[in-house]
Amino acid sequence: MDPTTTTAVTLSDGPTPSRSALPQQRKRRKLSVSHSAQSAPSLEATFLRLIDLLNTLEELCAVGTVDFTMPRRGMAGIDAPDGWLWLETPATKLKGDSVEAWLEALINRGYVRATYIMTSATTARARVYVLPEDIGKGLLPELDHSHKVMLKRLVGCLDISIRAWNGEPVETETKINMAPGLREAVSPTNELYYFDMKEVKFFRDPTYPELERRTRYSLRRSARNRTEADEHKSR
Repeated sequence: MDPTTTTAVTLSDGPTPSRSALPQQRKRRKLSVSHSAQSAPSLEATFLRLIDLLNTLEELCAVGTVDFTMPRRGMAGIDAPDGWLWLETPATKLKGDSVEAWLEALINRGYVRATYIMTSATTARARVYVLPEDIGKGLLPELDHSHKVMLKRLVGCLDISIRAWNGEPVETETKINMAPGLREAVSPTNELYYFDMKEVKFFRDPTYPELERRTRYSLRRSARNRTEADEHKSR
């Protein structure tokens, strides 16, 4: 299926649980932090840190927006910190290869958060936030292969323009550079972040050791390529 094609499957815009209610919901969804956190202070602190990150959005990477089918509900969702509404996943697992299914799987695992507005009676626009590697290290296990594929496909569908982020009509979508290699980007909220779509990882801090190591490698490789090109021209 074309990853840009959405289906008529409906995502719920039901209420987002409060911080006190969210740990119980996360436990039912089988996040890596289980009820054992209640008896282990360090695990509990880690879990609460994750909940705070996902609920405030401030340290996540604001990547872009995506439109999909979601019939309007009689009751609006709960306000999110960015001024839109929290996008919550349905009680039953979505099947298939679609934007809705990718969002559901990634939100349930804690790697992605999304907020939304209705742009028409049956269409929603979601802002997608990704938990960066350097912020989420130690809070969640690394993405497995299947979730990396979902995140990569989801990111490939996003419009990274400021107009789309602001909920305005967009004639031509602006896509993120999906080419392999470490890159930097400015989010629609005017914040700098880094990403590598080969590894499917996002970063906020340029001093993060893994990012520094890859940056040095990329710079050395670029310098080597330029040297080889110059030598070829001089022949």
